Amino acid sequence: MIELVDFDAVTMLFDELDLNISFIGFECVEVTMLMEKYNLLPNDAMHLATMEKYGLTNIATNDSDFERVDWIKVWKPL
Repeated sequence: MIELVDFDAVTMLFDELDLNISFIGFECVEVTMLMEKYNLLPNDAMHLATMEKYGLTNIATNDSDFERVDWIKVWKPL
């Protein structure tokens, strides 16, 4: 139940661990914000952050969690 996560605690944890994912062009706080806004798991939020960075608006996936993101088109493979 991702909606029950205390994202302030997640952000503090990232800050304390001094995690650096800048090699992919965004910070942990951006991923955390996407997790909170769209109730996504971390790996899904990283995909979304990457899409946002490169201006991608289409994704092919059977993961229904992405359907909560209003600015992308989800294509479901058969």
